[in-house]
Amino acid sequence: MHFIDQATIRVKAGDGGRGCVAFRREKFVPKGGPSGGDGGSGGSVFVLASKRLNTLYHLQFQRDWKGGRGEHGMGSNCSGVNGEDVIIELPIGSYTPVFTTEAPVLGPPKLARPDGGRGRRWIVAASVLLLAGVAIAFLWRGRHTPGSELEAFWEPLFRGRNAIQVCIGQPTRLYRFIGPRSEDLNRLLGQPAAPDREVAPVSVASGELSWVAPEYMFLRDGLAGFKVASWLQSKGRAYQLVSVSQTDYSRLRRAPMVAIGAFNNAWSMRVTSELRFVFEYRTGGGTKYHSIIDRRNPNAAGWNVAEPVAGAMTEDYAIVTRVFDPATEQTVISVAGIKSYGSFAASEFVTQPEYVGAALQSAPKDWRRQNVQFVLGTKIIDGTSGPPRVLAAHFW
Repeated sequence: MHFIDQATIRVKAGDGGRGCVAFRREKFVPKGGPSGGDGGSGGSVFVLASKRLNTLYHLQFQRDWKGGRGEHGMGSNCSGVNGEDVIIELPIGSYTPVFTTEAPVLGPPKLARPDGGRGRRWIVAASVLLLAGVAIAFLWRGRHTPGSELEAFWEPLFRGRNAIQVCIGQPTRLYRFIGPRSEDLNRLLGQPAAPDREVAPVSVASGELSWVAPEYMFLRDGLAGFKVASWLQSKGRAYQLVSVSQTDYSRLRRAPMVAIGAFNNAWSMRVTSELRFVFEYRTGGGTKYHSIIDRRNPNAAGWNVAEPVAGAMTEDYAIVTRVFDPATEQTVISVAGIKSYGSFAASEFVTQPEYVGAALQSAPKDWRRQNVQFVLGTKIIDGTSGPPRVLAAHFW
């Protein structure tokens, strides 16, 4: 063992994060006031006496020790995370080190002398330069507008640094047979009956069923989530794919969300429940429907899909919503089809610039600062969703 009894190291505390200047902008909240967060504190450096050490040999391999940097503050009164602390272990009985800082060399003080008012002129000149710098910064910031209508649509979700949550819906009614009759029940009920023969009714007790919906998701909903995630990755944005069963309110308070699916995604249903276009269950002529309703015209026919679907589907519908959710203080984009065909078509709509660009040709000039809803339709051919069509739009 090498015995090292003297070492020279460089130690620096972590830099603090910058504070954020922001103002609360929310519908029905006039003069929301400042909502910027403080920057996180830089990490500290501590010295710890350790019984497991008897030499300073480990300091020969790491000369520089620096605390972690604090994260910058964010809007919605979110403070930055403090930097990580650093601990330097030393053997018990080590000489307490003396930490010094480099101070500038001060020269002899200069005596003030009359300058005929030149000092005031310098102050005025400096103020003019400062104002000019602020104006240039403002104009430069104005130049950095999104490069396309699609990026402008997503821009509210890109303002923060947290990973965007892509929340994929899951089946709500999915069970597995269990117990001694499970194989017989799977054989009797697991395959569609032939059209030319009748099947005797089978009684199934509740104890022979196990709810397994949280373990599965629809294929097209998953593909829609992957399409959104792929587009976010192409823009260099962090994201996290999660299922609706893994998503809770605390997660949504920390990050913006993209909700995939409608009737199988409680977050999409909650976000759109008070908006103009909503999802509802309807009954007409003895048939149950999953529907999209215009709340301004509640007696209108709406857009409906029969439940359960009889035969092959030929058309599905979806709502794409971008809205600021005051409950979470985050912007949410809902990509929600009545069935998974509509969700997949909606995912194409929000990731391909030609669709969003065409839909926004008649939008208000200040739509970027507004909440948005689009009702979409898609034809289904051979089990595949066609291109999305805009059936209605609303900006507020």
